[in-house]
Amino acid sequence: MAFRGVREEASLGARTTLDVLNAEQELLDARVSRISASIDEQIASYTVLASMGKLTAISLNLGVKTYDPNEYYNLVETAPIARSKQGAALDRVLKGLAGN
Repeated sequence: MAFRGVREEASLGARTTLDVLNAEQELLDARVSRISASIDEQIASYTVLASMGKLTAISLNLGVKTYDPNEYYNLVETAPIARSKQGAALDRVLKGLAGN
């Protein structure tokens, strides 16, 4: 509202172009401050959730599939064991490390 008033006063000759530009800069600064405050508010709310241990997909009800180690184990427990050259090499490395 204040910016529109300054612009109107300038059109009537009561204000200079510099006054209008200064008022416009103040308006833009106020908008930037409002956006920054909104961002800070969001960051603070997520920081509080994280400190409470509630920043998880389950707690936030995101509706995405979450990783369940037991479910994954049951899925791959009876999976066929396909042997590849890379798999065999990895098995040798792992056995060698386990022996030390």
